[in-house]
Amino acid sequence: MKNTTNGAEDKFCAFSISKQNKLPDILMAGYAGLDGSIVITEKKWDELRGRLSENFLQKTLWLKEELIQDSQVFGDRPVLPLGKGGIFQGLWDLASALDVGIEIHQDQILVKQQTIEVANFFSIDPYQLRSEGCFLLISEDGYRDVHDLQKQGIPAALIGVATSDNDRVIISYGERRYLEKRYKDSLDQV
Repeated sequence: MKNTTNGAEDKFCAFSISKQNKLPDILMAGYAGLDGSIVITEKKWDELRGRLSENFLQKTLWLKEELIQDSQVFGDRPVLPLGKGGIFQGLWDLASALDVGIEIHQDQILVKQQTIEVANFFSIDPYQLRSEGCFLLISEDGYRDVHDLQKQGIPAALIGVATSDNDRVIISYGERRYLEKRYKDSLDQV
């Protein structure tokens, strides 16, 4: 399975949702923006070294080991690999593929401190940063599936739910805002 959000509809064609039934939970596995922050660290090492320690930057590069390389680890769960545009683009694609709305709690999105620091340095959005090696999943029992994934050593979190309307909402510190249709990748701004 390619790590791209293109063709998201194909990833979920076998998963039909009846809006009369319980709508699925939305999970993530891996870390938002981690791949992009590693790429930036490799390319902009000297610039970053002016503000961040070499030890911190080296640890950022070592995080490459935490990128999920193979979607086979998820078994038969419906998954959407993330890529350009980051998790926000992936969430838009997921809602489009399932023809549902979504309600996502931004504070539940897994993101490494290294990604936050690199994004802050370049004034870019870590949630729009390339996220290969990270996946969105849908589940009828998100808590159980998160627990199962974590038992396998896969970082996972329940980040939201599908909704019966078409609103695509991100909740951040009690504030509700809507996802945009297309996100430019923050990596392109560096």
